[in-house]
Amino acid sequence: MKPFQRDFVSKLAERLNEPDPLIQVVVGPRQVGKTTGIRQLITQLKAKAHYANADDLLAADRSWLLEQWQQALLLGEHALLVIDEVQKVSNWPETIKALWDKQPIHQVARPAAGQREYGRMTARSKWEDFSSSLSVLN
Repeated sequence: MKPFQRDFVSKLAERLNEPDPLIQVVVGPRQVGKTTGIRQLITQLKAKAHYANADDLLAADRSWLLEQWQQALLLGEHALLVIDEVQKVSNWPETIKALWDKQPIHQVARPAAGQREYGRMTARSKWEDFSSSLSVLN
């Protein structure tokens, strides 16, 4: 039996395959499949990807985020960087924007439900709340 694919996965895949993709942020309520969908996306794209979870850290800061960025860069052109629970990294919007301005890479950030600080990022970013595409599995 084929696993259920989250609705937002195909839309996100389309965006990441655009000629000049932007940073993508997936936001939605708790326990609706954001992380599962992102993992499905990585598999579907068959892309070289670096997945990092800030939830695994006692304290994450700019240097941790820079390390993750560099790991993705080492994977080569068209590598995908996924940062789960990115809101746990202090000043993450400013840090990601600064890194992106220096050397863009494909990126998906997934803050926890209700986090809105990504609004502080500016040009070269595309933000969409995919919560309407997410549903709770019973």
